[in-house]
Amino acid sequence: MENVYIVMLTAKGQEVDRRRGREVGADLYITKPFNPDEIIRIAREVLGIE
Repeated sequence: MENVYIVMLTAKGQEVDRRRGREVGADLYITKPFNPDEIIRIAREVLGIE
């Protein structure tokens, strides 16, 4: 699944949680609260949309 970009959006923000997210394959680990504009920017970047 090399073409799938995995983003984890969670309330769990401790380092152990971030590490576990990377271990299970997350490309990006975002914690709440988050900025919706940042999510849109990341999605556009990953999808190659300007």
